[in-house]
Amino acid sequence: MNQEFIDNDKDNGRLYDIEQIKKDYKKLKCPADVYNPIDTLENNCAYNILLSERSVGKTTNILLLALCFYKQGCTTAYIRESSEQITPKKLKTLFKTVLAYGYVNKLFPEFNTITYKSRYWYLAKKDEDGHIIEVDTQPFMVNMSLDESFDYKSTFNSDDTDFIILDEFISNVYKKDQFINFMDLHKTISRERLSVRTYLLSNTVDLEHEFFYEFMIADKVKSLKAGDKAVVTSDLGTKVFVNWVDVVQRKKKKQKTNKKYYGFNNPKLASITGEGWQFANYPHIPKIEEAKLVLNNYYVVFNENLIKLNLYNCSELGYYVTAHKASRLYDDSIIYTIDEITSKNERYLQGFSKIDKFIWSLYKKNKFYYSNNSIGLMIEKYVKACHSESRFY
Repeated sequence: MNQEFIDNDKDNGRLYDIEQIKKDYKKLKCPADVYNPIDTLENNCAYNILLSERSVGKTTNILLLALCFYKQGCTTAYIRESSEQITPKKLKTLFKTVLAYGYVNKLFPEFNTITYKSRYWYLAKKDEDGHIIEVDTQPFMVNMSLDESFDYKSTFNSDDTDFIILDEFISNVYKKDQFINFMDLHKTISRERLSVRTYLLSNTVDLEHEFFYEFMIADKVKSLKAGDKAVVTSDLGTKVFVNWVDVVQRKKKKQKTNKKYYGFNNPKLASITGEGWQFANYPHIPKIEEAKLVLNNYYVVFNENLIKLNLYNCSELGYYVTAHKASRLYDDSIIYTIDEITSKNERYLQGFSKIDKFIWSLYKKNKFYYSNNSIGLMIEKYVKACHSESRFY
């Protein structure tokens, strides 16, 4: 039996027959035009980050992979951002495709359906009339949420939850310390076991999402194109696999759909059409010879990026702000941040002075101009982060 385990130390977790899991998954005969997660079993990475537009089957097929692991006694933690997202109402269709294709019975001949109770999912058997007549003795999956990560420290204890799924990890709302909450919950689940596999899934490809910076893969992610895969090793040795999922068999169908419904020259549609990162077109810095530089010591620090704001004045535009990447700060630099204030030079969005309020009033009036779209996106996300943290003064 081909077993895979780090250091082959049984005290550090369970041994799983990876080759058998591959066979179990392959015998399901999933359609060729959906995502196949087999390659994640071969990279030996601690984290697998899967990105794509919707309807490529990421969540369904990772759930199927989790069920293959359950055949060997491994249970799964299915995680979302908030407790509201894991209510029965929200997740009632989570296994819809799994059940529609009869995958449960293919893996477990004694069962043919799935049932849910008190945040736990169980394999079950139903009769011809649809009545549940048998339920598995233990759950194969538990629902959890990041906003309850602290509570789980004293309530959750499992030595067989070796499969973790964080679904829809990219959202439109910035929540401070979301990455830390996830890592805290990951530690609660995994304890000291080295046998845990972790999947982060998203149907949105947001180039400037904070998780990419926290995982130290932002530079690599920015270089990816649809279909690309990469393994990035952090400075301290943690391996992260990132895949911009693009199923070859879906390309022709996608092209036809895009042409019929989404054939518009709008970069905001990129995450829907699957043709690129989700970007907006931001106004670029104008070339105005008569423009007078008024202030040049204001900066934004966000997601490890340093952005310089210059205040200009000219007869054509009046006052306006330019934003571009910077490499260093100075003693007199004024720094806008989302983090805790640690010096007199730091402040939140509208700061403490009339100048601060004036600068950000220009943002509201769409009088910020950017060196490129990436800088524009960073500033937009910084402003949204301040709003969500109630730091808009």
